[in-house]
Amino acid sequence: MISEFIHRECGEQRAAMLRQWTRPVPERIRSGRCIEGLHLEQVFSDGRVRLRVTENQSDFREGDRVRLSLGDPTDPVLDGDFFREELEFVEILARKPAESRGLGAGPYTLDPSFVDLEGFYQRALAEVQATQRGRDRILPLLAGSREPSIDVNEAERIYEQSLAAGMEDAQAEAIAAASCTDLCQLTQGPPGTGKTRVLAEVVRNRLARGERILVTSFTHRAIHNALAAVVRACPDTPDICKIGPRVHDPTLVCASFERFAESPLAESGGGYIVGATPFTAFSRRMGGAEFDAVVFDEAGQITLPLALLAMLRGEVYLFMGDHRQLPPVLLSMAPGEAADQSIFGHLRGRGFDHRLNTTYRMNTEITAWPSQEFYFGELRPHASVATRRAAYPGGNGAPAWANILDAAAPVVLVLRDADGAWKESRAEAALVADLVEDLVARRGVPPENIGVVVPYRRQARAIRRRLRGRAALRAAGAEPVVDTVERMQGQEREVIIVGLTADDPEFLRWQIPFLLQPNRINVCFTRARSKLVVIGNRHLLPPDDGTDRTLRTDEESECIERLRSFARVALVIDIAENNGP
Repeated sequence: MISEFIHRECGEQRAAMLRQWTRPVPERIRSGRCIEGLHLEQVFSDGRVRLRVTENQSDFREGDRVRLSLGDPTDPVLDGDFFREELEFVEILARKPAESRGLGAGPYTLDPSFVDLEGFYQRALAEVQATQRGRDRILPLLAGSREPSIDVNEAERIYEQSLAAGMEDAQAEAIAAASCTDLCQLTQGPPGTGKTRVLAEVVRNRLARGERILVTSFTHRAIHNALAAVVRACPDTPDICKIGPRVHDPTLVCASFERFAESPLAESGGGYIVGATPFTAFSRRMGGAEFDAVVFDEAGQITLPLALLAMLRGEVYLFMGDHRQLPPVLLSMAPGEAADQSIFGHLRGRGFDHRLNTTYRMNTEITAWPSQEFYFGELRPHASVATRRAAYPGGNGAPAWANILDAAAPVVLVLRDADGAWKESRAEAALVADLVEDLVARRGVPPENIGVVVPYRRQARAIRRRLRGRAALRAAGAEPVVDTVERMQGQEREVIIVGLTADDPEFLRWQIPFLLQPNRINVCFTRARSKLVVIGNRHLLPPDDGTDRTLRTDEESECIERLRSFARVALVIDIAENNGP
């Protein structure tokens, strides 16, 4: 069954990439997976290539595998990783630095690259079937024929210790179970419930017993976030590092090495903590290092085959995640089915999982909708945040935006006119920039307390360009975070503005299952602590009177109904209907 899934998914990836490569350049650009007109600016000694870009409409992000060509991606001149971007340039880290030294001035095109991982996954599956660890631990766990056991006395001690340290009951139970299991434990962490803090405490408890711990996740950023939490919990330990290819991320708090053998931990006889992707864990970079426990963060995004890569390197498997947030990215099935294909979705509900149920992030109004839609009405705000409202130290701001940014209305849905937008809406970008400027210049909200969440990187760039032209942002010397849903999972801000961007009816017809996919919407709408503003257009909220004929599938209908249910708990403002805000 796993082998069939690997073959089907990898086959879909191969076919999709070939289709993308053979499209005309304008179509590739419009899909968000191509940049043209790149000119060489600088080649660095470490294999990085800086390229000047006139216009970047792509969805590329740091860590994506890409290839540079003279126009035909089936005949690349350089293969590498998307390392870094600014508004005027991009940097690519060449997989083979020698390729970078032979580049001319250009112009070049940049397209996604592809590594066929089917053989890699199948080799891991064969190792699971052939090794004692695979036969005695991993396969029985996956099949449901082996259950974990817990050292009850030690769990009771850690539970009381956690309560004394200020954890609430569900957190203390999850920490105790994950710290003391002999095989597996799942911790479901709805937004703001302290999942990452639980992860760090579990690592601290196991490190105190001298265990070797692997911290892994789907993305480098998630690993770095988890390692930062571990460092806060274990500030005195020097025995922590990241293993894997170099990535650009200033937030990494520990030393990084491309190979485990290069790190000082390779000679350690005691406990230590290593961060690495599942691919690195199974690769030669790890040099066969073995671990007592493997901790998976954001496990709801990790497919079962991907999880196996890391599980093969450890004895105990601890999964931290939420199957109601972002699912794995799969091509062989619809987004609504992908959540059940994660390792978290596969193992949940077997009696060795805990769900955290108190959010320390969202106030009562912001919590209400996700609690009812995704968490059986059981997610509740902690008393310390339940009545919190956005603080505006600079005053009430411009009258034009008073009804949208009113601190007394924590949840607002703004409906705007359509401007024929696909992946970039100038009208929405202008509105978002106006709201951010008002928050900073007139209401005194620090830019770092504001977040803007959008579905497409092209729209994120459009908003960032507009913000950089605003005097208030220059005077503040900082900018709000503006990024896609995928990059915002795990983050939070005092004020969150969500822009849904797309409004062209034909584009929406096939984008609605992506744009309003329930798990994505859950992530979008739960980044805010005190104030949530969601901006969309009327095409996304057709009348709830039985007259709507635009929806074609049950999935589209479900997505629209989710937005309607959100509108029922939000203050709905139609800025065109009122001739402005």
